[in-house]
Amino acid sequence: MPKMNYLYRCPSQGPQNNNKMPKCNFEMVFPEGPHNCPLCAEELVIVPSGPSVSELLRRGYIEEARKMETQLLKEEKNEQ
Repeated sequence: MPKMNYLYRCPSQGPQNNNKMPKCNFEMVFPEGPHNCPLCAEELVIVPSGPSVSELLRRGYIEEARKMETQLLKEEKNEQ
């Protein structure tokens, strides 16, 4: 199975490389795996390209809870 390509960004903050770089803004697309910044040697992190699985699950739960609440309110109204 081929590896996926992801956008990686350097998370370092502040001066780098013995204060020769005011800050590092390196980002580049690499295949999945561990990579280090070629400018300051900091470990690169993947930039999310969309919502995470947990965020999608949370949204779905909230939506279902609202539907249930609306349905219960309609049932209570019909009983009266």
